[in-house]
Amino acid sequence: MRTTQLMTAVFAACTIPLASAASNPTNNMFAIEAVPPPGPVQPGALTKKCSGWVEATKGMTCDGTAKILGISIDAFKRLNPQIKNGDCEHNFWASYYYCTGTPR
Repeated sequence: MRTTQLMTAVFAACTIPLASAASNPTNNMFAIEAVPPPGPVQPGALTKKCSGWVEATKGMTCDGTAKILGISIDAFKRLNPQIKNGDCEHNFWASYYYCTGTPR
């Protein structure tokens, strides 16, 4: 199916590196502790309150990222206040990391 191929291609283009308290990388999106971002973030990111991160790559959008993560665009924007005024068109930058959730 074309949709499945597209979702697979988009998901493969983003990484969701998480780390536990022991700093062991994992692909589990549901961490129980906050983890530091594995790379650059924009000023204002919730670096001490985030349990997972996704790296934006060229061509990704806020909407597409939220969809892949299974959260609403509003939830994604709340997790990422560094996206100034919620303006994803100008403030969602490739090669930067964005919060995917808070500790459970």
